[in-house]
Amino acid sequence: MKTSCQICFLIFSNLLCFSLATTVCRDVKVENISMELFEGRLVMILDNGLGFDSFCGDEVGVIMEGVENPIAKYSRKSRDIHFDADICEEHNFQLVVMEYSFPTKVTRSPWTVYRPLAWFVVDPWVVPSYEVLWDRGVVRVEWWRNVIMSEEYLECLIYVDFLAEDGTLLNSVLNTEELNPVELKLDLCNLELLEVKYTMVGIEGNRKRFSKSLHISEALLPPQSFNLKLRNETILMESEVSLRCFSADLLLHKNGTILFSKKNQDLEKSQKLRIGNFTAEDYCGNLTIDSRLQNKGNGTQNYHFTQVLQIGCPLVLRAGLTRDAALDVLGIILGVTFCVVTGLTCTIVIRLRHKIKILFPQ
Repeated sequence: MKTSCQICFLIFSNLLCFSLATTVCRDVKVENISMELFEGRLVMILDNGLGFDSFCGDEVGVIMEGVENPIAKYSRKSRDIHFDADICEEHNFQLVVMEYSFPTKVTRSPWTVYRPLAWFVVDPWVVPSYEVLWDRGVVRVEWWRNVIMSEEYLECLIYVDFLAEDGTLLNSVLNTEELNPVELKLDLCNLELLEVKYTMVGIEGNRKRFSKSLHISEALLPPQSFNLKLRNETILMESEVSLRCFSADLLLHKNGTILFSKKNQDLEKSQKLRIGNFTAEDYCGNLTIDSRLQNKGNGTQNYHFTQVLQIGCPLVLRAGLTRDAALDVLGIILGVTFCVVTGLTCTIVIRLRHKIKILFPQ
C-alpha cells in the first residue's frame, strides 16, 4: 500500500509533467525589445507587456556591445530589467536567456539600440530665460529654462559658462543638477551681448558645445519722449524711461542761428546741462532744440527729437527794440524828465518869491 507521501509525490510529478508539456516558450530571437529611461536608469522591457518568464530558461541577462561580461542579470520572472549605463551616449544592447542544463544553453536576441532623446534645444534663436535688473545693474539668468527639454538628462550637461563679448569668463555653473539662477553684476549700459555656453556629452561620447546670445543693452526700453526745459541758464532733461544708458547730442537754435550745442552728454552722470555765456536777451522767444539720444551699448540705436521752447523776453525786447536802442530811449526819457522837473521847480520858486514880496513888502 502506498503511503500518503508517495501519493502526494505522484500527484505533484504528474502536475509538473503536465505543466511542462503545455508550456509554450517564446523565442527571444524574434521578440520586440525596447529601451526606456526611468529615474536616471535604463530599463529593458518587452513591447508586448509580458514578463521575461515567457522565455524558457533559468536566468536572463543584458550584454552591452563592447563589454565582455553581462552588465545585468535577473531572474526570468522579472517583468523589466533595470541596469546602469551611460544615458548620454548611444549603445547597443542584447538580451540573453540562459538555461543551466548540460551543456549550458544560451539564446540571444537581436541587438537593440538605445539612443538618447533630444533633450537640449540647439536652435541658437531659442535662449534661456533671463531678466535685466537695471536698478541693480544685474542680469539674472535661469540657464536651464527654455533650453533643457528633459531634466532626466541633466547629468549629460557638464558645465555652463557665462562670457562677455570679448570672451572674458564671468561665471560658471559646475553642478548642473542644481537648478539655481545665476546673477551677474555687470556694466549693463556698455554690454550689448552676454554669451551662455553649454558643454555636454554627445551621443558619440565626445564633448559638444552650444552657445546662446542674450541681448542686454537692446533690452532697455527706448524713450518715446524727451522733454527739455530751460531754467535760467540750465537745460533740464526728462523722459518716461531711464536715460542712464544713453548719451545725448543737443543743438539749440533760434531763427536759423545756433545759440548752443553739446555732443556726447552722458545722461547717466547728469541730466542737467549749463549754458555758458547765457543772456536772457538771446535765449528768449521761440527756441528750437534738436536732440539725438544714442544707446551707449549699441551705437546703431539712435532716437531723434525736436522741441520748441517759448521763453518770455524782457519788456524792452517785447517792444522790438535792441539793447542800444533801448538805452537811447531810456536816455531821452531821463533827459525829458530832468527838463520837466527843472522847469517845474523854477516855476514853483518864482511863484513863491512873488507871494513873499506881496506878504512882506519893503
